Amino acid sequence: MKNDTLLYFSTPSEFLEFVDALDMYNGWTIRSGTMNSRGRSIRNRSYTNTLKELFSERDLFRKNVSIAEIVSWLDNFVYMKRILDQLEKDVGTKLYRKTEIYVEYKIRMSKMMRIDYVIKYEDKICLLEFRTLDSFNKLRPTWSKKKTELLIYKELMQNYVFGLHFLTYAFIGLFEYNHSTPIEKHITHNNKQVEYFSKYLRLFMYGFSE
Repeated sequence: MKNDTLLYFSTPSEFLEFVDALDMYNGWTIRSGTMNSRGRSIRNRSYTNTLKELFSERDLFRKNVSIAEIVSWLDNFVYMKRILDQLEKDVGTKLYRKTEIYVEYKIRMSKMMRIDYVIKYEDKICLLEFRTLDSFNKLRPTWSKKKTELLIYKELMQNYVFGLHFLTYAFIGLFEYNHSTPIEKHITHNNKQVEYFSKYLRLFMYGFSE
């Protein structure tokens, strides 16, 4: 699996160190607007160039990465940092440190389908897809669509990944800022989603009871 992913981290700490080194937290927020419009202001940032270079160097994909994809990755880095912080609290540092993370995993024989994240602990993996929306009324239909995609990804991976138990999770967030103004209801929703997903992993990946 390591050869099929854009980024691989053997521990959550490695992932967090990578994100910190990008230095994209200076002013970065999950804010409203199209991915392309949000990307205009970061086209020449050092972290944008770093991600473009990594994508090109891996030579896994046919086309160059778009600025919209990079904006999506940056949003997802923010979500993942929160998820990992919560996960360590929920499962303890010992189990947390045994967790592996794959970013932008390319599924074999799938015409370039990619999964946002694969989280692995021992013989269990969770296929994780993110999506960020602008309103609550889109949550349910978007979740259904993403969940269907994940089940397809799972079936395709099971053709060549054996001996692992598969989990799937669609994390549907909401834009947290309108320009520089925080949207408190959306922030609360996202934080609850972080807690819920961490609980999901605690129960079904790490084997804790209720």
